[in-house]
Amino acid sequence: NDVGTQYRSAFYPRTQEELEIIQKLVDSYDKKLAENGFGAMTTEVKLLGDTDSGEYYLAEDEHQQYLYKVPNGYCPHHSTGVRCD
Repeated sequence: NDVGTQYRSAFYPRTQEELEIIQKLVDSYDKKLAENGFGAMTTEVKLLGDTDSGEYYLAEDEHQQYLYKVPNGYCPHHSTGVRCD
């Protein structure tokens, strides 16, 4: 529904091992989405050290723990019906 890189999900792990685990999870969910007729995911996965700043910054408080605050809020499972487990 939302367009633009500010809406893209992203993972910025600190180690190569974490990156490989996360990439496998993202690839697995991408496959499930494709099997259910959805397009490719645009989730960015790269080492934190490979980002422009090399640092991690938390979003504003109102953006933290969104699904805890809004249990039926917008997320892939609610919008696609494809479970990510």
